[in-house]
Amino acid sequence: MSAPQWLPDKVDYYNDFGSNWTSFVNHLYEIFKTDIRDNSNFTFEGKKILYDKAFGQNSKENGFWHLVTRKDDKTGQRDPDFLRAEKLPWGRPIIENCSDLEVLNWKNKRGSKIKIYLWLKNFDYVVILKEHKRDCVLLTAYHIDQLYMVRQLNRKYSKRI
Repeated sequence: MSAPQWLPDKVDYYNDFGSNWTSFVNHLYEIFKTDIRDNSNFTFEGKKILYDKAFGQNSKENGFWHLVTRKDDKTGQRDPDFLRAEKLPWGRPIIENCSDLEVLNWKNKRGSKIKIYLWLKNFDYVVILKEHKRDCVLLTAYHIDQLYMVRQLNRKYSKRI
């Protein structure tokens, strides 16, 4: 299956950066700054998209780290997630093209919280936002590499509002 025309290439950790995590992260951070941090037009359904601006590791925002690392359930630490990180350039275009047939998009309500799921199902990537009255918050985006993740997303989709 060919990718939608609007979807940019992944950033290849091994071939483009020779497995140099620091160079890879610095390159991805430049994309993050352009696409998200410094983009005043970064919106979903007319609402400004915010992110976790608290600074974490290496003077980079936690919102960035949630797009390139995965939390280890045993240690609580965030570890490099190469497949997630390689697809960081996909986040903004998926949000901008959420009405495209390739993107399965829906909302779920849990209590008073509404989450928005933008799932590029055929390419194993999902972007998750939290909706507020005046804005949205980019919670995370990740590569789907486990069957339980697919089941979980399908279950959430079946309970969409």
